[in-house]
Amino acid sequence: MGTLQNPDFVTPDWPLWPLLSVLALVFLGVDILCSLGRQGFLPLFRVAMVIGGVSFAGNAAFSASSDTVPTGALDIHLAYVVTGDAPTDEATRQGLEGLTHFVNHRSTAHLGAPIGVTPGHDDLAFYPLIYWPILPNAQPSPAQNAALNDYIHHGGLLLLDEMGAGSILDNSNGDATRRAIKRVTEELDIPPLTTIDDTHTLSHAFYLLHDYPGRVSGQPVYVARFGDENGENVSPVIIGNGDWAHAWAIDQQGHPPFAVVPDGDSQRTLAYRFGFNAVIYALTGNYKNDQRHYPEMLHRLKNTQDDTQQPTGEEGP
Repeated sequence: MGTLQNPDFVTPDWPLWPLLSVLALVFLGVDILCSLGRQGFLPLFRVAMVIGGVSFAGNAAFSASSDTVPTGALDIHLAYVVTGDAPTDEATRQGLEGLTHFVNHRSTAHLGAPIGVTPGHDDLAFYPLIYWPILPNAQPSPAQNAALNDYIHHGGLLLLDEMGAGSILDNSNGDATRRAIKRVTEELDIPPLTTIDDTHTLSHAFYLLHDYPGRVSGQPVYVARFGDENGENVSPVIIGNGDWAHAWAIDQQGHPPFAVVPDGDSQRTLAYRFGFNAVIYALTGNYKNDQRHYPEMLHRLKNTQDDTQQPTGEEGP
């Protein structure tokens, strides 16, 4: 894929649709009141008073909403768990910024800038995917566990990344991080896991993938194991050790600041494609699996149409 050049999108400071919606409602109300006044149902001075009241209320409501609307509620954003480790948090932000850029330029989706969140403090309901870099000192609180359980119970996708612990790019053997991932997950309502394979929706949500590398390759990726492959089950969690954030990362000039090993740019391309599939999976679930049922659905539809078009044997007059 090479390097990503300067992003050519600019996220507006404030979307225009809330203001336009309020104005449309105000004008609709004014038009209705004026029509009633012309037909004699309302005295004109009452019409004027109501119009003034509606305008004032609309302005007040919009002003209040600008202060109370939670961050992330008016656009789609990817989120990441703030760890408190500045280099990790910055690399994660850059990684989701790069993935956001990739998704925006290869689909009709438009994602806003990634947002750092603290489970138990911030409302997680607005984010389809939350990326959690797991560090050796990770120790979630009961409030954080409760917030994350609520998040995954309501359809959120949690991506836990051990950040290449114990790999060629890590100076440790990874044991501390493995103990941390155990602490992190033991209080979460995560179903039994299995390694991802070619049949899973994540492997073909958009790109057809057989490998799922990040900054490092050859690491297994785990998703929920469900007994019914034809069901509507969607894994609430992805767990891996690929260090995807560093592979996705872009700096202010749009260039990748971190090397990926061992396959360089081709590996980075696969990492972006896996991230793209993960975003699509978080937004749409198992929709892709429905495609394998299309031939049977079309066959049944054709048979139904043929049955309704067969002659009844009765002749007309």
